[in-house]
Amino acid sequence: MNDNEIEFPEESRIDREAAEWVAKRVRGFTPKEQDAFFDWFASDPRNSEFYGEHIKTWKRLDQLAQWRPEHSERPNQDLLKYHMSRGQWAWISGIAAAFVLLGSLWFALDLNPSNRLEYFSGNLVANEYESHVLPDGSIVEMNRGAALKVDYTPEMRRVELVSSEAHFDVAKNPDRPFIVHARGIDFRAVGTAFNVRLNEDSVELLVTEGHVQLIAPDPIADQGSPELSHYTRDVIAGQRTVTSLVKHVPISEVVEVSTVEVGELLAWKPKMLEFNEVPLSEVVEAFNLLNTVQLEIVDSELAKEPIVASFHTANVDHFVELLEWTLDVRSEQISDERVVLRRP
Repeated sequence: MNDNEIEFPEESRIDREAAEWVAKRVRGFTPKEQDAFFDWFASDPRNSEFYGEHIKTWKRLDQLAQWRPEHSERPNQDLLKYHMSRGQWAWISGIAAAFVLLGSLWFALDLNPSNRLEYFSGNLVANEYESHVLPDGSIVEMNRGAALKVDYTPEMRRVELVSSEAHFDVAKNPDRPFIVHARGIDFRAVGTAFNVRLNEDSVELLVTEGHVQLIAPDPIADQGSPELSHYTRDVIAGQRTVTSLVKHVPISEVVEVSTVEVGELLAWKPKMLEFNEVPLSEVVEAFNLLNTVQLEIVDSELAKEPIVASFHTANVDHFVELLEWTLDVRSEQISDERVVLRRP
């Protein structure tokens, strides 16, 4: 037992518990563990602080595991130093505040663990690509311009897609259906993955895993009656259907889509790029093709630096941080859409 444990036994306990919860989160919560985690999180305001520190440490090590730069002539003393942009500080501070607020509300207003997370209501808007974990563990990836209204009750999980498109990876719960509503059309799932896209006069469904039940007003049966008839379609993985929003247009057929077509339809989602001894200039060029934020190298020697790495295209801040950690690079944000890279 070390001195800290003798002097601060409570903090040591919380620190150990936080590390254990991060490990469980990385491998994936079971439903029972998820309930227990939120109970633990809300039980003590200090828990969020220790948990947040362990999450940041894990993320930094996870990034380094994917980054394999060539040997350099001198060691980088700042390899594990964490650099955080102003935007990241705001994001993390906002998330931390939200967790503390939600934890306090759960703890103060709802003392029955079985009821927690059953009620939730909120809106999500994405100016750029964003990924969010919903209260039940479902993951939604939002394309640029997407807007969602989330409404969770004990009976069902309901999300309304207001604009653009989103991909849903649904946490399985047969007793609590997951429904995406878009312009009068419902897409009902229990545990599956699918993409919904709003066009000007149609709604498109692409199922990437499991199956989804489509429920829509029958455009032919609607002859002015206030009681609209509906039709249903079961769409399974590897299938796509487009439902017209124009009245009296025949019901669209369900069609098979190839793996290539699925990739094209989901091209808006971030990709994992891998490079093996490729000059940094080429890496940056590939990165710029897939992002609105543009990186610019103003040092000719830096541009030639060979890179062995893999990274997600959507995460500009982390990519720049990795360059700063490993290649002795300094970055300067000129505008919201331009970042300059140079040697110090």
